[in-house]
Amino acid sequence: MHKKIKIVVADDHEIYREGLRAMLENEEDIELIGEAGDGHQLIDLFANTRPDLAIVDIKMPGMNGIEVTKELKTNYNDAKIIALTMFNNDFLLSEMLNANTNGYLLKTATREEILNAIKVVYEGGVFYCRETAAKMKKHLSQLKTTNYKEEKQVIFTPREIEIINLICQQLTTKEIATQLNISDRTVDSHRNLILQKIDAKNMVGIVLYAIKHELFKL
Repeated sequence: MHKKIKIVVADDHEIYREGLRAMLENEEDIELIGEAGDGHQLIDLFANTRPDLAIVDIKMPGMNGIEVTKELKTNYNDAKIIALTMFNNDFLLSEMLNANTNGYLLKTATREEILNAIKVVYEGGVFYCRETAAKMKKHLSQLKTTNYKEEKQVIFTPREIEIINLICQQLTTKEIATQLNISDRTVDSHRNLILQKIDAKNMVGIVLYAIKHELFKL
């Protein structure tokens, strides 16, 4: 039997949670295993359910999505978070990039875009909606923290450059392997070496590095 992607959703607007629930319940490979109305509830829910992925509203009372993401990323190295917001706001984007979110969606995102984000992030990639991606380069220089050492000069092989670009195009490991006609394990080996070279912790760090150093152009 095909493994379902276990998801929790945190949003203080019950109507939006209901909409997401209705959409996700129709997907055979996705299981919504819990909902939270604020950040504190999500912290407890995540600890009790250990989902594959959390969809987190940024603007929540008590503990907002930025604070929640930072805490989950600190407590769970493998936590996968997709940020959700009504606002295509420069400051929020910058803060969520700092918090190391795996994906960023506007609440105006289409069903296809939401499902694609879930698939990409679940399989280890990063996903930023079209509107958000256009803002990323402008604000990378303003990030308070980064996942790599800027003073370090890095030399990549042509194959590594190919893989970096495909990661930035939001392809999964399996999709990269298929496109380059190599094995999943080879893709993983290249990705791990890239992470070591730029001193990054995850795929988000690769994307940020690539855009800032113009290895990939939006």
